Amino acid sequence: MNVPFDEIYAKEKKLVEDIVRAELKIKELEENLHNPAAMAKFDPANIDDDHPVFGNMYEESERS
Repeated sequence: MNVPFDEIYAKEKKLVEDIVRAELKIKELEENLHNPAAMAKFDPANIDDDHPVFGNMYEESERS
């Protein structure tokens, strides 16, 4: 099977370009995904003992 080099080159080049384009699109989509755990995340350094919700969470267990 004799296929001209130019034809092979053009097909390979298009394939590589399609793969690169697809990888960039996947990366873009992944960066824009909503994180379902975002509301559950918090910085423990921001918790103080006087906070009405997050006060000393382990106070009850320490008494036992």
